[in-house]
Amino acid sequence: MKLPKLALLSAANSVHTHRWVNALSEYFHVSLFSLDIHRDVTAAIKDTVEVVYLPSSGKMSYFKAHKELNKILKGRDFDIYNAHYASGYGTILRLSRRRPAVLNFWGSDIFEFPNKTLIHKWILKKNIQFADVIVSTSHIMAEEIKRVFPGLKQNIHVVPFGVELEQFKYEQRTLDDIVRLGTCKILSPVYAIDDMIKAFAMAREMQKKEGRCLKLELFGDGPSRSELERLVAELGLQDSVTFHGWVDHRVLPEALSKLDLFLLSSVTESFGVSAIEAMAAGIPVVATQTPGFSEVILDGVTGSLVPVHDPEAMCLEINRLLNNQRLYQSFAMAGRTRVEEMYNWQDNVRRFADILRLTITSSAGAQQQ
Repeated sequence: MKLPKLALLSAANSVHTHRWVNALSEYFHVSLFSLDIHRDVTAAIKDTVEVVYLPSSGKMSYFKAHKELNKILKGRDFDIYNAHYASGYGTILRLSRRRPAVLNFWGSDIFEFPNKTLIHKWILKKNIQFADVIVSTSHIMAEEIKRVFPGLKQNIHVVPFGVELEQFKYEQRTLDDIVRLGTCKILSPVYAIDDMIKAFAMAREMQKKEGRCLKLELFGDGPSRSELERLVAELGLQDSVTFHGWVDHRVLPEALSKLDLFLLSSVTESFGVSAIEAMAAGIPVVATQTPGFSEVILDGVTGSLVPVHDPEAMCLEINRLLNNQRLYQSFAMAGRTRVEEMYNWQDNVRRFADILRLTITSSAGAQQQ
């Protein structure tokens, strides 16, 4: 059976892009078009995926790259065009005038980009108006798109960004004398890792009374690292907190397997991929009450949600879980079940592939009329 041809526009250096193009290559002949400044250096993209880089020229790249894209596409026929990052790569797709066009929203596209200036909002509105189909990672994100841009003509398809369940082995954990808490996030202010460290410091002292030694494992790097390292030193936690730096997504399941409790202290979050990954591994999650985490985590069933910027509340939930083995196991099992039912990556990919194929069929039918 001849596979349709898909031109996908996205940042080649994003692990999310890697996952999409690799998975979709089972259903389409995929060509990835990325700005040169987003060049992939990991070799994580399958050889079956064609990768083409477009010249970059600073902040104006998104407004110029369409010319080079159209030169490259001259004489080449694609059945469908799909832009991930509705703001930047969505602009390239709109200016290229290539259709049928499917626009995938990522969190910053709607929760940050249109709030910068009226011009940013206008650009995104134009991208939306050009698209034939709109796809959102979460229901909360879809509702925000409708709120910011009322009167949309297109329906918004929700396709969660799930996990490869076979990579995350569910193992029932028994809490020992040494308990490892951790997270996997960029070390930047929006993720408020300082709140997490403060909560850990308090929980560490409380758990000493229970005869337990708590460790905090931080997987990730970013602009706040030096500041966070100073905070760890100020709190006297050098022997309890480990900064592991960047972790390749391919070894993330192994890193998670060493943790007993997963923490997320984000100020804002449009979707909780990291929470889903932890739940898939059978690790209870304590996270902040952000839109993304609130959709993914069922508070009191698959994990605990606490107020943003409230280390004391996070500390109390950590202790509640560590002191109640039955509740701890209940969260772990319920979390894994929820991921299996709603965030199985293969199911998510099939749904998105169906949306792309239906769009191709609808477009062909419209052209024949």
